[in-house]
Amino acid sequence: MNTKKYLKLLSVNKTSGGFTLIELLVAIAMSGILVTVMGAGMMAILNSSKTSTSKTNIKNQLNRAIDYINDDIKKARIAGISTTKNTDDTVIFTYFESLNSFSTPHTIKYYLDVASNPWLGPNVLRRQVDNGNWQVVVDGLTENTINDPDFCKTGTSTDSSLGGFQACVEQATASNGSPLYRTTVALFGEVSDTDGKNANSETLRVGTDTISRSVTPTLDPPVITFTPQTDTTPTLQWTPIQGASSYNIFRCTTTDPINDCEATTLLQSVIGVTVTESTETPGSRTCYRGKSVNGSVSSEYGDTICTIVASTVAPKEVSGLTASDAVQPVVTWLRDPDAIEYELYRCETSDPTTPCTITVGTDTPVETFTAITDAAFEDKVPWSESLNTGLKPADGKAFCYGVVAKNTSGSSSISNIDCGIANAPLTVNSAWNVQFVSFDTSTIKPKNVTWSDNAAAVATSYEILRCEATGGLTTCNPETEGKVVFDGLISPTDYDETVDPDPSNTFCYTVRAKNLTTISPFATAICAATRPPECVLNMQALGQGSSFSYKSSVTDGERTALESIVKGPFDNAPITQNVAKTGVGNVLHTIEENSSGSFVNAYKAVDTITLPCTTQIRFSWHYPNTSLVAPTLSASAATKPTLSWTDPNSPQAFYYQISRCETKGGASQCTPPNSVIANVPGFSWSQSGGQPSNSNRFCYKIKSIFNGGLETDHSNVVCGAPK
Repeated sequence: MNTKKYLKLLSVNKTSGGFTLIELLVAIAMSGILVTVMGAGMMAILNSSKTSTSKTNIKNQLNRAIDYINDDIKKARIAGISTTKNTDDTVIFTYFESLNSFSTPHTIKYYLDVASNPWLGPNVLRRQVDNGNWQVVVDGLTENTINDPDFCKTGTSTDSSLGGFQACVEQATASNGSPLYRTTVALFGEVSDTDGKNANSETLRVGTDTISRSVTPTLDPPVITFTPQTDTTPTLQWTPIQGASSYNIFRCTTTDPINDCEATTLLQSVIGVTVTESTETPGSRTCYRGKSVNGSVSSEYGDTICTIVASTVAPKEVSGLTASDAVQPVVTWLRDPDAIEYELYRCETSDPTTPCTITVGTDTPVETFTAITDAAFEDKVPWSESLNTGLKPADGKAFCYGVVAKNTSGSSSISNIDCGIANAPLTVNSAWNVQFVSFDTSTIKPKNVTWSDNAAAVATSYEILRCEATGGLTTCNPETEGKVVFDGLISPTDYDETVDPDPSNTFCYTVRAKNLTTISPFATAICAATRPPECVLNMQALGQGSSFSYKSSVTDGERTALESIVKGPFDNAPITQNVAKTGVGNVLHTIEENSSGSFVNAYKAVDTITLPCTTQIRFSWHYPNTSLVAPTLSASAATKPTLSWTDPNSPQAFYYQISRCETKGGASQCTPPNSVIANVPGFSWSQSGGQPSNSNRFCYKIKSIFNGGLETDHSNVVCGAPK
């Protein structure tokens, strides 16, 4: 082995000359490239994560805003877009507090606005409830034009150049005829171009498509009634329906006595709650039903109510009347199919075989009742004296009866007259003394009247007779002129008068005791107080009549003439004179009866008012443009203000008429025309639709309308805030 060569080779392998400069530079360059590539990759990853997070945040923010808008759409009953100017495009939703509420409507508005500090630009979406402050819902919305030809093909939309907030409202009709609103809303958020300098910047879209679930409020129909049910030209009345501003009343006629007709012919449209029928169709029934109305909304038809068949001829004389053989007879007669009402009369006779005379129109019926059906008639007839009055004829006398049938065409003559048996006279015990103990002679209707006897015999009952002094007399003899008004047991031993004497007349009373065999003499008669006379105020002379023929005075002399009619002098003669010079116009007047504190409104359809002649009254009236004062109007500071007013008149107006104008060129006020935009029964009103143009404002005036057509001048003019 060549050892020297081997060692030489080992010596050569142990030595190194290092890296050359070129090798070092190449290595450094390669390392730099590698680090640069890795750094760029890392930055790309970080930027991608940041962009993704930003987009997620933007989309979450837009989704929250869309959910908020969607809640408003769901509760809206009316949706619309105001497009007066593209820059003012506003989505408006109208809603009420509850499904059937017709209270003041609420509005929610959305529109796109330029962002301001501290909001992220370039645009923000603002929201306003009613006339409150505008609040930002979401910021960072784009200003770029949105070109989507499929976004709103049939409805009304906001302008596409508005960018970040797009809305479309489409209207359809539901199966029940109510309008439906489909509202599509989209928000477009900027990813990075928050200063709005890039017209082609990236945006994110979030949207919703919703149909309003409640459209318009519903109304209950009026429930019409009238009394009496036998009235063939009735005054219909109903209670106010919540949300109704007026009522449509319909009528029809039918000859069918059982089946009702369907009323579709409009009788009258009224703001109040009464309607008076003026037409009667002989041989027919008239049926009515109504609808409640509020603007364009009306209820379904209400229930039908009908009159009875209007008669064509007066009833014939009632036949078959009989009175049973009793001191307190049972009376019966045959029903007349044409009759509506019956009047049963009674008189006393000393000889039951010779009936007494009944004078219809002079004598007072003992019973009056309505019976338009067999069941109603059978509920009253047979008629029992003992069950209905409990009275008996005087000793030795008998009750006799006759009946008259009536309908809308007239009355029958008195029927045959039949009598019961005589009340057998009792033996008078002259030692038996009965006298009144407690009797208030200061009242016209004495109460708690008591009496006592000397117990010369044992009383089983007491009998009170009453007569009525007439013709200016203050006394009468109840023993000979009176009728039995009480025939009762010994307990209770008191009597309460239930009826009034006629004006200027006086009730006088006597009492006696009875048992099965004997009777006491009559007690000393006692008389109550005389009823004051009554005077008739002629309301036609005051301008009032059944035809609403109003008159008024405008001079002091004529006012005095009017006042003298009602202020006196009071006497027994009715006040019926007319006033020749009452002028032309309207008068609204009120009479106050001080004795009871009640009021009689003379503008109701009455010809006369009857009051005791001793009553002190106060007469007041109002004259057009003189005593009637216009309401005072005020308005809230809003583009569509809430109006409120006060009415200084007494009584206050029936309703109020509102007129409106819109200023031009930024003017602060305009004068509304006399055309009416609303009739309001209350004292406030809010406009729910429409708004003025930019820089303009709405101005309003109102006037009071009274029952019968009387009205005031217009109020002051008030204006809302400019738009």
